[in-house]
Amino acid sequence: MATWERAARTEAEFVAWAEEIRGGSGGEMPFVWAIMRSPWVSLHWALIQDPSLDAGFRRSLKTRFPEHGESARDFLLELVATGAGADEHAGDAVLMLARLCDPLLNGLSGHRDVRDLAVRLLEAEDSSPRRSSLIALGWVGEREDVDVLARCMRIDPDPECRVAAGGALVQLLERHPDDRVRASVERGLRLGIAHEREPQVRAAVAEALEQIVE
Repeated sequence: MATWERAARTEAEFVAWAEEIRGGSGGEMPFVWAIMRSPWVSLHWALIQDPSLDAGFRRSLKTRFPEHGESARDFLLELVATGAGADEHAGDAVLMLARLCDPLLNGLSGHRDVRDLAVRLLEAEDSSPRRSSLIALGWVGEREDVDVLARCMRIDPDPECRVAAGGALVQLLERHPDDRVRASVERGLRLGIAHEREPQVRAAVAEALEQIVE
């Protein structure tokens, strides 16, 4: 029976199927549709992080990971909270958690836990998890996180992180659309522009400011 015609059931069957795809057998999308309906959340996540797999296949796996719902949330919360995932992947996990718990997207409960993990990850030495956490705060942050994001926009040594912080401020305002938050976000963006010395970053933050200034 062709790979794409069968229905995998056990974790071992999914592993074997993934190996066939790695070897060029095809059937990537049937695999994605099958594993997203399976209980094998850990395997699904591991395949997303596997650099030996085709990039398009991994993107499809990542897009459908939220189909696991609360099981995906619980798995990733434990992964990040216990430090079981490497720092390079912790940012990916927090960003996926934010997507799962963002009230404007999937709306699962637990956004406060995700917010706390994102804030903690802002201390990472690697810029990649910091950048992911800044984006995540735009989705699941609280009103008081305007100050957190504004500070990161001024002091983070990585230009991409500073840009991410500016964009996150705009996203945070979409989720807390009141006049007080708007004033704080506008003030934070203006201070970021005033402190910024990189022309590309300054331009990106100015563009973010234009999105909220009427």
